[in-house]
Amino acid sequence: MNWNGTCKALSSITRLTFVIVGTDDVVTPVANSLMIVEQIPAAWLVKMKGGGHGLMYQYPEQFSKIVEIFLANTKTL
Repeated sequence: MNWNGTCKALSSITRLTFVIVGTDDVVTPVANSLMIVEQIPAAWLVKMKGGGHGLMYQYPEQFSKIVEIFLANTKTL
């Protein structure tokens, strides 16, 4: 699949961006998340060890805490 058009558009994102991926996600591999955050200025990346594609259901407390941390640290930016 050709993602060149999509990937080129990522660098134009000006909003704070948070990418979270499970290390065991077979639907969206970690490598894809790394490519995304490399293109978006100041993007946050969190890799949850052992998480799959539904990591928010696997680890709801940890997922929520990470999102809260992101929001608390970026709401004034």
